[in-house]
Amino acid sequence: AKSLQKRIQQGERMILQNTASITIQSCFRGYQEFVRFVMRLFSVVQIQAVVRGYQARCFLQRPAHVEKRMIPQNSTRCYPQHLAHEKKRIVSQNAAAMAIQSCFRGYRDFSTCVIIQHFIIKIQSCVRGYQVRCHLKPFKKRKGF
Repeated sequence: AKSLQKRIQQGERMILQNTASITIQSCFRGYQEFVRFVMRLFSVVQIQAVVRGYQARCFLQRPAHVEKRMIPQNSTRCYPQHLAHEKKRIVSQNAAAMAIQSCFRGYRDFSTCVIIQHFIIKIQSCVRGYQVRCHLKPFKKRKGF
């Protein structure tokens, strides 16, 4: 009778451990997928930044004869003033883009920390719940719960 009861307790313990391990694995896999997503998003943002920087440098380094062809001949604006205005516009756009990217990177890092903290709390709660159930098991047997 004792060996049967012991086997039943071992089976219940294994079921509980399996459930806890499945929950922990599920949380960890979700976290891993989120990290992969964040890395892909970061890569896309980096590629976009490189391409936009390259395009801006190419625009600023165009030869003068190419720039003159882009301006209509009957334009009342003077060519050097137009070029200076265009460079100022690009510089201000770059400054705005850097400010936006900086804010986004800060938000992304904050979001990553919050999500990691969420998963850590989830795993801790699973482990603590398991520990409490293991601790209360002898009391339940004695009290007849």
